[in-house]
Amino acid sequence: LSDLGDEVFASKNIFSVLLPNGVKSLPSKTFYKSKVKYIYLPKSLSLNDEEYQFSYYLDDVEKIYYEGSENDFEYLVDFDKEIDEKVDEVILNSKYDDLNINEWYTHFFVV
Repeated sequence: LSDLGDEVFASKNIFSVLLPNGVKSLPSKTFYKSKVKYIYLPKSLSLNDEEYQFSYYLDDVEKIYYEGSENDFEYLVDFDKEIDEKVDEVILNSKYDDLNINEWYTHFFVV
């Protein structure tokens, strides 16, 4: 799996999303009006060709776990100046195997 469909989590009441390594892009409306609180993003993600990146439609996310560096993340969210208002905490250099997914309560895995 390298790409997700448009609005795949849009308007969904899901608690957490763990994306596997190899996912290369997220359409801008991936998380549109979703209730997701925790997101794991692999370093394999890159910018899409759309005007807005997936971060544009994030709202009230507690934590994003990102496998890459701070520079990688800033590029990935296209230097979204409002990211700090949308996400409480970004944890960089996160590894999937280091996550304690038992704390994530309900899970939505994309494989």
